This record gives sequence, C-alpha cells and structure tokens, in this order.
Amino acid sequence: MKYRFYLFTLLIFTLTSCEKASEVEDSQIANAIEFGGLKVSLPSNYNKSVLSLSLSDLQNQFYSASTVGLLKVKSSEDMGITLERMASLTDNVLSKYPNLDSLSANDISIIKRDFIGMDEKSIPENIDVIDSFYTALSRYDLVRALSTENLSPSLVRSRVTAEYLGYDLNSEEFWYFVWHPALVSPIKKATNKAKELTDSNFPKIIAYQNKADAFRHAIWNVLICKYIGEDKNEISDCTKKAEDFTTKHETGATKPIGMTDAGWELDKQMDLHNNAQGRKYFESVAWIVKVGIFKVKRVRAPSEEEIVSGIKGKLNSAQKINTANDTSKYPSNIVYIID
Repeated sequence: MKYRFYLFTLLIFTLTSCEKASEVEDSQIANAIEFGGLKVSLPSNYNKSVLSLSLSDLQNQFYSASTVGLLKVKSSEDMGITLERMASLTDNVLSKYPNLDSLSANDISIIKRDFIGMDEKSIPENIDVIDSFYTALSRYDLVRALSTENLSPSLVRSRVTAEYLGYDLNSEEFWYFVWHPALVSPIKKATNKAKELTDSNFPKIIAYQNKADAFRHAIWNVLICKYIGEDKNEISDCTKKAEDFTTKHETGATKPIGMTDAGWELDKQMDLHNNAQGRKYFESVAWIVKVGIFKVKRVRAPSEEEIVSGIKGKLNSAQKINTANDTSKYPSNIVYIID
C-alpha cells in the first residue's frame, strides 16, 4: 500500500513539474523578442531598448543618472576612476552572464534558457549574435553601476600614486571600456604585467623617455594583444583592439605642468611609436589554434619570458630621437629620447 502511495506521489510530482516547466517555457516564448534573427527572452526588468543603445545613449544615461552630477568631460580629463576599480566593477557585471570563451555546462544552460529553441549544436553557429546580446546587457549594467560611484577625480587622485599604472582613466579610456567591457580584465592584466617585467628587467631605473620606458610601452602592447587573444580568433583583431586602447591612453593624457608643447609632443610620439613596435612584434610571433568542445579558433603567443627576450633584443637596434618627426625615420625600430 505504501509503495502505491509513493508511486502515486512521485507521478503527481513529475506531472506537476513538467506542467510548471511547460508554463515557464510558454511564458518565455510569449515574452520573446527578435534579436539578430533569433528569439530571445530578456531578463526581468530589462527593456528591449537596452539591446540597441548606442554609446551616445549610454553616455546620456550616465551623465543624467550620476550621483555626483558629473559634467561631460573632455577626453584629456580624468574620470575619477582607476583601472583597478573599473576592472572590479566590470568583473562583477560580467559574472552574471555566460563566459562565451570557455563555456561550462551552466553557461550552455543559460544560453539555451535565454535563446528560445537554441540547442548546443546551434551555439557555435550563432556565437556572434549571442555575444552581441550579452554585451549589450553588460554595457547597460556597467553604466548603471558606474552611475552610483563617487567619481571625484580629486578624491581618487589622492589615493593613487604617480606610477604608470596608478592613473585615473581618461574620458576616452573610460568610454572605450564601457563599450568593450570584456577587454577591461585582459588590459588590466597586461598593464600590471608590463610594470612587473619593466621593474625586474630595469631595476633601480626610472622608466622615463629612456630604453626602459621604450621597453615598457612595447611589451605592454604585446601583452595586451596576447591576453586579448585568449578569446579572439584573428591576430589582426588583437592588434586593432590594442591600438585603439593604447592610442586613447596616449592622446587622452594630460600634459605635465612645466613641459613645453614640443616636449610633450615628442614624448607622446615616442610612446605611440613604441606601442606600434610592440604590436608589430606580436604579429610576427602569434599563431592560431583551435580550442574547446566547439573547436573555435583562438590566438596564441609565446610565453612572457620569450616576449621579454624578443623586445630586449629589439632594444639593441633602438634609435635616439630629438624631435617628434624623427619617429618616421625608424619604421622598424624602437626609439628613445634620453640615454
């Protein structure tokens, strides 16, 4: 008798569970919208418009919602947030969504939940649309998180050092990261590693306009390409992303008090030139592999030790420059200003 009772109870539970699952699925289908040719179910409390927000839309949202009432700032002005804090906020936002570069069983389950009718075999075929969907959501989330931060440049500046890596993000860098949230972590990793390798290879030397400084900029760009490449399928995509960010870093920097315009331009062109030399080196040593259960293409590069050796080797043919225009004389050489 007890056996029959338990069997009956199990049957009722199973039927009820299936009915509830069916109700959830029916609800998802009813609330589904089209995105990139696919049917998707938006998370609760999200509007369809979130998926089509432009950078300008996100900026307007940020400046209107900011708790400190920030005015729009020029590209050369600090936004009052460090790279480290931006990375922390971004990591928190991205943790809500599937990691498309290393899909776990849970990630696949989330994708199948959000994309109506999606199965595992369809994921690789639609990965670009899936990525666009979650990127749009993460941009929106990041702006909301940043809007509640106390972004006071003077307050943040008092907490950080004058070190190369202890800078506040300028406006161009800030908005680049909002639009490309997945790049914050690899760029932060590359930035920290570049400082570490410069300090260890040029101990007791202040890296400023000399070969140590040139090494730092070149290897910074190589490492950005390398770490971004962990989830990119084209070498050119890595170098393009690295160029975009590091150029914003240089052109958005503020001229030090007391430095002449000519001196500032010379310093900037040295950095831009050595950044490019690092990316050229990366292109010469990187390769493509296929990884994961879906055998997707990914970019790979030599170890940090091999990269250090390669960049230090290029320093043997480094050229000294005296004017900003001198960089054009040495298209294949690292350059420096001070011996």
